[in-house]
Amino acid sequence: PSRVISPTPSPSLSPAPSPPPSPTPPLAGGNRFCAQGDLFCLEWTISSTTITMTMSSTVTGWVAVGFTDISGKMGPSDVYFGWLDASGTPQLSDRTNGAGYVQNAPDAQQDGQVQSASISG
Repeated sequence: PSRVISPTPSPSLSPAPSPPPSPTPPLAGGNRFCAQGDLFCLEWTISSTTITMTMSSTVTGWVAVGFTDISGKMGPSDVYFGWLDASGTPQLSDRTNGAGYVQNAPDAQQDGQVQSASISG
């Protein structure tokens, strides 16, 4: 007995998903970093005794930045959270992260200061 085999249609290929957006590389001089377009941006200036940072975001809530000696790790790190409270007063919390994906405990030394904060849009 003979069998008739009909050609199988090729599966339709859907386009590959887009890769996640890459962080914006720092500008010359290394004083600006943005992630996911302008979803979160950090700008800084350094003097002999002070680092002045501006954190901005296009979403509401809080913004944060952490500093660690271990590249690619969330902890141990020193973390600064900024937000506006219900009355619109800027708040800053200096926290520490000892192990990565854990709740950040208040740092014993609160050495960050808010200079200004605003909401636009």
